[in-house]
Amino acid sequence: FEGEVSPLEKLVNEAGSLLENGDIEEAVLLYSQVVEVDPKNPLGHAGLIRAMMVENKTDEALNYIEALDAELKNSNEVSGLKAALELLESDSNSEDLELLRQNLDNNPEDPNARYDLAVSLYGKGKVEESIDMLVELVKTHGQWNEDAARSQLLKIFEARGHLDEHTIEGRRKLSSVLFS
Repeated sequence: FEGEVSPLEKLVNEAGSLLENGDIEEAVLLYSQVVEVDPKNPLGHAGLIRAMMVENKTDEALNYIEALDAELKNSNEVSGLKAALELLESDSNSEDLELLRQNLDNNPEDPNARYDLAVSLYGKGKVEESIDMLVELVKTHGQWNEDAARSQLLKIFEARGHLDEHTIEGRRKLSSVLFS
């Protein structure tokens, strides 16, 4: 049976393609079938969550995750999405980058100013700059705000996945700060 794809895996793969092609309703139907047949299937749940994310239903997706049991919530598939959603949520209240940059220029020693800018930069897709700024914050204000900078970095790494180049580079920079 090596290499045999189970009917459920076929459904998950098919749903994934539908989702990528923007056919959200069909994808949701298939993912729902997967979850109905196998309520513990993390891929099925992750698919439903991704569908909500595609439709910008961030709150719905977060509520869905909250309702899952611990085992599913902690599965790689779901926990990565949860991290991504939390980043999206923190970005939705991000202000104008220019204002945040000015604020940092006026208060270079203020960890809040640096943190807000870093989070906002990530939300605008400036991943590397955001990671560098957070690493700098860990270096200068490590314990500030219950390790906020480090927690945010770990969320970014989790959301992007272990193989992402920004994650790999970011982890390296963070380690050099923590262990220097």
